[in-house]
Amino acid sequence: MVIKMSNKKIVCIINMKGGVGKTTLAVNISYTLAKHFNKRVLLIDMDPQMNSTQYCLSDNNVEDILNHPRKSIYGVFEPELPSVVKAESTEKPIETQAFSVIENLDIIPSHLNIMRANIGESPLKLKNYINENKLYEKYDILIIDAPPTISGYIKAALLSSTYYLVPMKIDFLSLFGLPMLQTYINDLSREYESHIIFTGIILTQKHPTHTRIYSSLKSRIEQNPDWQRNLFQNEMLYRAAIANSLSPESGTKFIYELGGDIQDQLVNIAAELIQKIRL
Repeated sequence: MVIKMSNKKIVCIINMKGGVGKTTLAVNISYTLAKHFNKRVLLIDMDPQMNSTQYCLSDNNVEDILNHPRKSIYGVFEPELPSVVKAESTEKPIETQAFSVIENLDIIPSHLNIMRANIGESPLKLKNYINENKLYEKYDILIIDAPPTISGYIKAALLSSTYYLVPMKIDFLSLFGLPMLQTYINDLSREYESHIIFTGIILTQKHPTHTRIYSSLKSRIEQNPDWQRNLFQNEMLYRAAIANSLSPESGTKFIYELGGDIQDQLVNIAAELIQKIRL
């Protein structure tokens, strides 16, 4: 089967199960693409928990966003207010901002308020915002960090995307949700006449003690031709340094800056993504 590549490189990183390293992967692939490969990257945080936002930005930035929700992705979805003078609704100008993380990497932050935005009633607003502002021309790639639950947030994230990527922890619960996710995406694609390309599975948090589970999990993946074809050759191994980097006391939180084999595995994952979507 020949899969036609999209000119718009918009990748949704998604898994129906939490705790698989989704946000860590989304942030650090974005960072590596910008830092190592000199790609212009926009990370969009669609999770109301704001993990990517807090990961990437300073405490002062986060406080500013919390106090001004319209600067976040919420500004795209904020409900139109009924006018007391006119029959139609009144639209406010969108104030959503892209905050700089490092050179070549920006993030559109999330906000708790998106839980109140009834995104399911307007799931194409993010796609329209991306298209109207031609963000796919301003950046080489957009990466969307989606929450791990079927919701309006996931719907909006997927309908804005041209590709989706599934991080999978070395446990079977991560695998069990994949057929459900693919069915949901296929139904969504048909309903909205959208084409979202399955671009890969990345195994994460592989620990030396996981040999038996790892072998069994890979065997199950390889029994499905679609999964086997899209399984990344490069994996994110478990390292204590990665977990420690997320603590407030750490000198660096971006995995790339840890150097050594940790940096190498991330560079290899990013390079494989570049190849798969022809970035």
